[in-house]
Amino acid sequence: MDTTKPLPIDPELARRLKDAAAAGRAVPVTIDDQTYRLSITPEPGQDLWADYDPEAVRAAVRRSAGLGSSAEPSELDPLIAEIRAQRDQAPRDYHP
Repeated sequence: MDTTKPLPIDPELARRLKDAAAAGRAVPVTIDDQTYRLSITPEPGQDLWADYDPEAVRAAVRRSAGLGSSAEPSELDPLIAEIRAQRDQAPRDYHP
């Protein structure tokens, strides 16, 4: 089987992949009780930082300052779950 050849996919999955790529996320796909995360990988030589806006990152950090400081612990559970899910998407050998 040629695993390098693109194969046609369901239009709904294609839409979800495009949406996820735009948001920088992976799409979970379950096959026979095994979950895979499909994501877009950059082409070799593609500049990953081409659209990086450091001021937008600083603004986002400022907006989130103190997030959760006055919240009940249970109110933070969804945020913590999302952070853990994002960490699970990183390759195991990834060390920034």
